[in-house]
Amino acid sequence: MDDVYQDSSLGVALRFVQASSYAETYEEVYQAITVVLKDELNFDHALIYDFSPSDKKLFAFHSAKESTQNSFVKLGEGLVGRVAFDLKSEVVLHEQEDETATLSSHMCVPIAFHGNLFSVVEAHRHNSAFTPSDLKLTEFISEIAASLLARIRQKSELNHLKEKLEQLLEEKKAALTIAVETVSNQFSELKYQRDKREILLREVHHRVNNNLQIISSLVSLYLNQTEKPDHNTLLAVQSRIQILSSIHLILLKSLELNEISV
Repeated sequence: MDDVYQDSSLGVALRFVQASSYAETYEEVYQAITVVLKDELNFDHALIYDFSPSDKKLFAFHSAKESTQNSFVKLGEGLVGRVAFDLKSEVVLHEQEDETATLSSHMCVPIAFHGNLFSVVEAHRHNSAFTPSDLKLTEFISEIAASLLARIRQKSELNHLKEKLEQLLEEKKAALTIAVETVSNQFSELKYQRDKREILLREVHHRVNNNLQIISSLVSLYLNQTEKPDHNTLLAVQSRIQILSSIHLILLKSLELNEISV
């Protein structure tokens, strides 16, 4: 009998793994759980309560596409809340006080991974009691589901981290582009100012040299009309002017070569 049950349990667990192996969301895992519990184990009712750590509440999921935010249980309240708080499964029998004298059974099993609660499975049987085998198999399915939910959560967290890193990279890239453009503009402005300064310096040198040449020419004209006593003095002046003119020419050529020889 135990071997038959073990084979049956393995078959149910295998069908659950097959149904949930490609699940990408919590809801798809929850849907697989409820389908297996109802269709394979013949539970009359199966419902998943998803735990919200921020609200300290468990919200009921009726299907993979529908969640009831108005249907919730506070952590620690009622059977579902108590199982969620203690992380321990419970089975409660209810005797019906009527002519049939039948039993109804209520079972809650936590879905948790390494002490972190994901949700609680709530199941009912209206005319019979849950057996220890039913509880054991439901707990086994819940353990498999918890590992799947942990994988989905980890993948979601990694995707969220990836998005944040990509966003940060884009922000840094944009900031770097702005910085490069700023430096480029500043370099262009400095180059423009340097070129402008060099042009002005060349213009000053040209003007000084031209003025010296004019003065030298005037002195030469004056020498032709001056008597001998002043002649030597004017020659000395002319010689100095020519020396200054030569120095300015040397400075001008050095400037064009971007270096000035002392």
